[in-house]
Amino acid sequence: MDSILSYQPVQVALLLVGLLLARHLIRMYLVTLIRKAVASSSQEPIDAQNKRVDTLVKIVGTLLTTGLIFVGAFILLLIFEVNIMGLLAGLGALGVVVGLVGQSLFKDVLSGFFILIENQYRIGDVVTLGSVSGTVEDITLRITRLRDFNGDLHVVPNGSVDVITNKTFGWSNVNLNIAVSYDADITLVQKVIDEVGATLAEDEQWTEQVIEPIAFLRVDNFGESSVEVKALGRVEPGQQWAVAGEFRARLKKAFKKNSIEIPYPQRVMHTKHASK
Repeated sequence: MDSILSYQPVQVALLLVGLLLARHLIRMYLVTLIRKAVASSSQEPIDAQNKRVDTLVKIVGTLLTTGLIFVGAFILLLIFEVNIMGLLAGLGALGVVVGLVGQSLFKDVLSGFFILIENQYRIGDVVTLGSVSGTVEDITLRITRLRDFNGDLHVVPNGSVDVITNKTFGWSNVNLNIAVSYDADITLVQKVIDEVGATLAEDEQWTEQVIEPIAFLRVDNFGESSVEVKALGRVEPGQQWAVAGEFRARLKKAFKKNSIEIPYPQRVMHTKHASK
């Protein structure tokens, strides 16, 4: 038996089988272990926990697979009796060159590590990274892939982002500026906005999305042809766009019913007549 195991082809075959088995076991138990760890250390809702689990599984799985590849390569060198010390010395010299040109790569990886540890955003979140906004489709230690609302895919190096804005973390706001005519009764406008917000929050189709009903907040601005009032409400993360759209549709009907005008832009023109 020992003589058979001494053959290099047999050793290589056993190594490959061992690596594949280890990778299979990692995939089998990784999701369960990470889910338990996230659930025990977080008070977030289930949807938020699932986002974090998906993100951690993606990155940790990649790291462990990469680690297995390096371990396999090291054992393979031992099987073929390669001078590892001499190889490491050569790689050390190469590492100096790579280090000089790979500083941005190291910055990207380090930033990706902190994104993961600090739970800054997860797969499925809608975020703004610098000047780019979209839904996070994938995160690695080096890059983040965002899909914007036009369907364009943006690849953002993690180390290039100074400011991260997460639009779907914990909860979201519906923040609306609504224009009404200068002739409108602001008290009536407030009453209608509050009634529409309350009715929407009580609707069976929308009640689970609304945390706090959309309500009149203040008169926000005097425009050229309208008075702008602000309405604000709190909703589940990522639901602000759908809830705002439904609220606008209902508010338009309510304004029409109560004869509250949503004005068009107007211009007053003065004509100067030339003297004869």
